Amino acid sequence: MPIRLHPSLKAFSLALLLSLPLMVSAQEADDAARLDKALHHYTEAIKENPFSADAYLRRGVTYRNKKDYAAALADYDKAIAIDPVQPAAYNAKAWLLATCADDAVRNPPMAMELAQKTNALSPQPNMDYLDTLAAAHAALGNFPAAMETLKTALALAEKAGQKETVADMQKRMQSYQESKAWRQ
Repeated sequence: MPIRLHPSLKAFSLALLLSLPLMVSAQEADDAARLDKALHHYTEAIKENPFSADAYLRRGVTYRNKKDYAAALADYDKAIAIDPVQPAAYNAKAWLLATCADDAVRNPPMAMELAQKTNALSPQPNMDYLDTLAAAHAALGNFPAAMETLKTALALAEKAGQKETVADMQKRMQSYQESKAWRQ
């Protein structure tokens, strides 16, 4: 039996449906504005403390999210220069070099080198760092190693109850099973 909607509900539903693309555009603009605001705040933090590796790292991630890959890489390099034993900046740079959708940015051999260094610097196994190492293996075409490494990362994520991370990693596992490197 067909569902009958009250005319006012039909009009509301149609208006909502027609406004959805505008709402998505507004959300994207809002996200872009938030990224610009974050960049401003990280830049101010760097002016206050030019030796803050964390501020450079976070600004680099924000640049990556804005798809300004050159600026992201420059900030990751600055964070590494300031704190060469902190694995997070190595990891962020490795992830970008392994998974970037821009072919000109991707550098799988360097991504592998950085991902290995990240994991060596980490005092204990880290699901995010292992995920990056798996992505570097996949970027180099070594899918068996990518899947094996990602299995370890998945186990850590499941143990930590990180449901969203587990779901993301499962998508990457599917990609590696299909012999496809992950692109972002």
